[in-house]
Amino acid sequence: MNYQKQLEEVIKQEKNNRKKLLLHSCCAPCSSYVLEYLREYFDITVFFYNPNISSGAEYEKRLQEEKKLIEVYNEQVRDSDFKDMNSTENAGMIKILESP
Repeated sequence: MNYQKQLEEVIKQEKNNRKKLLLHSCCAPCSSYVLEYLREYFDITVFFYNPNISSGAEYEKRLQEEKKLIEVYNEQVRDSDFKDMNSTENAGMIKILESP
C-alpha cells in the first residue's frame, strides 16, 4: 500500500476544505519534514509525547526543540517568508500540545 499516493488523493479531494490534523511527535527531527509538508493542507496541532525518554531533563530539552521548530515555521507564516522552504502562502500556523 502506498500511503503517499493515498495522502495525495485525500489532499486532491479536500483541496478547498482545509481539515484539522492532530499529529503525534516524539522529537523535532522526526516531525520537521512532515510539518513543513502537511501544513500546506491541514490546520495542525502537534501532540508532543515520548515515553521512551526516562530523564526529565532530556524530555524537556526535546520538547523545547520541538517548540523552537514550530516557532520558526510559524514565524515564516507570519512574515509570509516562504523562499527557503517547500511551503507557500497556503501554509498555516501550527499549535502544540504537551503530554501531562
